[in-house]
Amino acid sequence: MGVNVRCTLPADVKVRDASEVMGILAGLPIEEKYIDGRGGGWYHVTVPGVEVTSTSSITMVDIFLKGNLIDGEPNHYYYWHFEGHNGTRSFGPKSTAFWIAVCKGLVDFFGGELIYNDCSSSLCDYRKASRYSNDTEGFMYDHGDDLYHSMNERKRNLKPLTLDDLKEVHQYASYQTPEIFEAKEISHV
Repeated sequence: MGVNVRCTLPADVKVRDASEVMGILAGLPIEEKYIDGRGGGWYHVTVPGVEVTSTSSITMVDIFLKGNLIDGEPNHYYYWHFEGHNGTRSFGPKSTAFWIAVCKGLVDFFGGELIYNDCSSSLCDYRKASRYSNDTEGFMYDHGDDLYHSMNERKRNLKPLTLDDLKEVHQYASYQTPEIFEAKEISHV
């Protein structure tokens, strides 16, 4: 058994949205597609390089990030657990600077909680109020707006992590990866 990050997101976070936010944070570019519908069209944000596949388990899906990622790796893989405590969504990737920074970005984007090391006695190392729950103060940010368009706009405005973001959380990682800081920062335009 390894040491993992424990990232818990609000119950109403969709797998596709969380995966795409992870991809953007990891350095994958967004792609906007225009969807022509009756009475007008709209733009839909996608992130090429993010793949979501079902597993044989009812409670998990496999998520792959593939491409030019901020830590210099060509891909990352993790399991997304559908259900956590009180319907929350959670997953536990390896406790590295990359995953801590990505999970911190997810919690900033959606709200939730983060534990840097799931073997520690900490109950929570980082927390933000939910952005999309009727039961939290964060709901007022999107009350009255079309959530779909709001989510696409927020994805469109999200910036990828930098090596400085990874350096900032490196001290919390259980698995040290100093070699990622030796290379020049990867350009994500």
